[in-house]
Amino acid sequence: MTKTLQKKYAKNSGKIINSIIILAALIFLISSLTPAASANVNNDNEKPIVVATTTNLGYFANEVGGNNIEVLNLVPAGACPGHYDTRPTDVEAIVDADLILWNGFEPWLMELVESAGNREVLMNKGPGGEWGPPPRGKLYVENITDALMQAFPQYEESFERRKQDLLSTIDSCAENLRTEAERENIKQVKVICQSFQKPFVQWLGFSVVKTFPSPEQISASQTSEIINTAENEDVALIISNNASGTSFGEQIATETGIEHVVLGNYPGWMKGIDTYVKMVESNAERLFMGLESYRDELGTLSNLKEELKGVKFQRNAAFVAAIIVAIVAALEFMIIRRK
Repeated sequence: MTKTLQKKYAKNSGKIINSIIILAALIFLISSLTPAASANVNNDNEKPIVVATTTNLGYFANEVGGNNIEVLNLVPAGACPGHYDTRPTDVEAIVDADLILWNGFEPWLMELVESAGNREVLMNKGPGGEWGPPPRGKLYVENITDALMQAFPQYEESFERRKQDLLSTIDSCAENLRTEAERENIKQVKVICQSFQKPFVQWLGFSVVKTFPSPEQISASQTSEIINTAENEDVALIISNNASGTSFGEQIATETGIEHVVLGNYPGWMKGIDTYVKMVESNAERLFMGLESYRDELGTLSNLKEELKGVKFQRNAAFVAAIIVAIVAALEFMIIRRK
């Protein structure tokens, strides 16, 4: 290479290096001045985040959404959403959320959303009321599916297909439970239950003669009235709702000697009960088992009564026989004296 070419090459190399340095500096400057992307705006490779206040909503969303979305639950399954104490992790979840599902009885939610500062998040309120009876559970499925389709229309076909599968599963569960309820002949069985479980208990076929609110809302007069009903209405079961507290139901059951049954209304409230269908089936099974215990006790009492009747009859017969013997002896004595 000639000296002229070497000088030209060195000169061009210097220009290239200087250009690279200037370009790198510009890229750094631009990146430092550009604001970070919003936390709730997902990249193409990220799943939309759905935050559910309770596990019933979270379960339905997860079943319908499948792998298309990521679902985060806030309130643990065994806790009462109305008395929930929020945590810093809840704020973090709301910050990244694209959609929030709530029931309408979470007084802390709006403050949580305000603290998170996520003004673009979509919010969907459930249809309201109990979701334990399968027909009501299906309303929640429809409501949540509509919310998911509105928020993430690109997955609409998948949501619809998965919704139909879930509704079919719930229908099958409902049919099996009603068949078993008819076999158990529970139409005339009287129960007292916590008000939130009344729709499910009635749907199954039991006769609810009295309800009670959460333990902290019950007055002394209500307690006396419930005990009076339990003792005079031939009540078979006292039914509590786990999330609402079980202490009052336990108290009534203890004082009256009636079988106490605890039901759950959130998937995951007990180990192994991690789906809506399992929750409904477990609740029904608990009621059927409680009824079986009640009937066993009735059978035992009936047998005792029969035994008592037998003993009483034998005692009366022995008493009559003793009187007859005494009379005969007296007659014989009188005859002997006359002789």
